[in-house]
Amino acid sequence: MNSYEVKDGRGVSRQVCPFSDAVRESGLDPVEVAPPAHRAMFWRTSLSVGAFFTVLMTAVLGAILAPMHGWKVWAHLPLWSPVMFVGFGFPMGFIASRYGWRSAQAGCDALLVAGLCPHCAHGIAGIPSESDGCTVCPECGSAWRVVPGGSSV
Repeated sequence: MNSYEVKDGRGVSRQVCPFSDAVRESGLDPVEVAPPAHRAMFWRTSLSVGAFFTVLMTAVLGAILAPMHGWKVWAHLPLWSPVMFVGFGFPMGFIASRYGWRSAQAGCDALLVAGLCPHCAHGIAGIPSESDGCTVCPECGSAWRVVPGGSSV
């Protein structure tokens, strides 16, 4: 099971519908689909992606430029670190906070609260539960245990 999957009410691994797809498919306002607390966090994403990109690009640029300009190029690369960090980390943090889930389970819970199937974002509000307590999505066949308040069990 990868990080974007959750198990439905019957134990089948299901991919959680991306936030932007859920908004488009449901026709709901983004805040109605999920409050910002369920979406990816700007600062966490910015710091982790920015740091990763900075380290990676410092190593790559150093390996490429050192043979051409001598080893002194390594002394100047740290000067570019803030530019690489801010230039890549902040845009990626912004994108993730607008279009991604904080976690697969947070996405699943948010979609169930909104009355949507976490797998395909089809409306499942008002569909009666089957004998095992699962509400089955008529679109994709995913079975979800919805408890009062909308979260999954």
